[in-house]
Amino acid sequence: MSKIEKHVDQLKDKATEVKHRTEEKLSEVAHDLKHGASDLKENVEKD
Repeated sequence: MSKIEKHVDQLKDKATEVKHRTEEKLSEVAHDLKHGASDLKENVEKD
């Protein structure tokens, strides 16, 4: 395998890693938003 091919493979691996971390973070944010919206709805209904 050439030096360039190895470098391309490393970049692909890094991109995949970043993609997975981004997906995890988005899931966390979506979860937090869902709970925040639920809390807000409860507060509005109480008032």
